[in-house]
Amino acid sequence: MSKVLFDTSSLLQFVRYYLPFDVKEELQDFLIEGFKQKEFLLLKEVENECKRVSQGLVFEKLLKPHNISVMPFNEIITDKLHREIDNDFIISLKKDKLEQQEYESQKQTFIQSADFRLIHYAIQNPQCTIITEESLAGNDNKLFKKIPKICEIKGIKCLSLPKFIQEKLKLSFVLHIKGRLPIL
Repeated sequence: MSKVLFDTSSLLQFVRYYLPFDVKEELQDFLIEGFKQKEFLLLKEVENECKRVSQGLVFEKLLKPHNISVMPFNEIITDKLHREIDNDFIISLKKDKLEQQEYESQKQTFIQSADFRLIHYAIQNPQCTIITEESLAGNDNKLFKKIPKICEIKGIKCLSLPKFIQEKLKLSFVLHIKGRLPIL
């Protein structure tokens, strides 16, 4: 059975842009039920990031009230994966500008990040899909490639939240504007 891993960016988008319009809480129920059924997975590092980003909005509005359980993932990073990080996950031009010690320090920070843990989990569990709002374009001047680019390299399925919802649910919207007839 396919598992879905959520990145902080998608959970944040869900809370900011979907929950305010989810009057009947159908989308929220779908998401919560997926976590409770263990079809959707929340890695501990993502939860930690959710506590720090945007004043803990995702944690306070979604994760904590619904008591969503987290999954620790502390697999050993093999020599093979270290080589992949050094060769495939890095932006070479940026790496070339760093001293070896500085690179190793940034690499260790990356290995501890939620992004890397999502990717690493999906490498270990190929049936997983990662949901993220990161795009293939640009890299925000970071040393390591974004999640979608690494997923493309590793053959991991990666979707945005809107695309995921579109694939998983058959949705139709009715827009009600005060004083007007519904727009279908």
